[in-house]
Amino acid sequence: MSARTFFALAVLVAGCGEQLPMGTGLVAQLQVRGGRFVEAPFPAGPDADASVAPDPDGGAPLAPPVVAVVQTANLQVRGGQLGKTFNGSVSFNATTVAVGLEADRGYWLVPVDARDVDLPPNLTFHAVADLASDLAPGPRTVLFAAVDAAGRIGPRRGLPLTVLSELPDAPLAVVLDWDRPMDLDLLVALPDGTTLGSRGIRTAAGTWTRVATGGPRVDLNSNAGCVIDGRNREAATFPVPAAGAYTVRVHLFAACGEAGTAWRVRVVRGGAVVSEARGQSFARDVDAPGGGPAEDGRRVLDFSVAE
Repeated sequence: MSARTFFALAVLVAGCGEQLPMGTGLVAQLQVRGGRFVEAPFPAGPDADASVAPDPDGGAPLAPPVVAVVQTANLQVRGGQLGKTFNGSVSFNATTVAVGLEADRGYWLVPVDARDVDLPPNLTFHAVADLASDLAPGPRTVLFAAVDAAGRIGPRRGLPLTVLSELPDAPLAVVLDWDRPMDLDLLVALPDGTTLGSRGIRTAAGTWTRVATGGPRVDLNSNAGCVIDGRNREAATFPVPAAGAYTVRVHLFAACGEAGTAWRVRVVRGGAVVSEARGQSFARDVDAPGGGPAEDGRRVLDFSVAE
């Protein structure tokens, strides 16, 4: 691809009239679903031992609330990852928990949940976060602090993460990822009238053939037939992109017992995201044609490559 190659991009459809719960924190690199965004530096809080909760029966004035425990399934994440879950335990006098990425544009407040049966009289909290697609690889820290009903903020507790880059380092790539264990398929209509998918190349006549060596390909058929692999991701790579118009479609092949999923499509050039589209698919969308053949699903994004 020459240095003069450019992309003309247009997001077409991100959902059938339904919007993702993005909140107001679109400037943040970490976005917590259902949280209330505060566009300000993460609060410093007092200098205290965040592992010790106040004693509700001690008779002394209550200390600021604390985050006693923070847990997550994996300390390695990737830019653009959806549905990253954090769970924890806070002292009984906490009402909300501040959650934010260190040095981000702001932080989020999430409510506490039920009583923690493992650490009484503590309470639990739960946060589901989406990471920005342009989050730079390397070490990052997610900060947590408990907040009480009077607005007092307790000491910070940090959780170190390593951000990995899983964007293909190719002249051109299209990446689909989603946040629930459902069987979605990525399809890309190519300038020559064929369609690229995990099965190979489909000709204009509807016949599927294997991809040629060194040609474009989709790396994986994730969660195929509801055999859940945990990847929730498919990527089409183009070692030598052809000039012309491309159309990206998202097809929900099977719901796998789930009600719906949020997804994201990213167009990547040389390892950098140049455009993206977001949307949702629901169980009712299985085999919905969306303006194309039934097996092609919904048209979500158009772009062009020109020499």
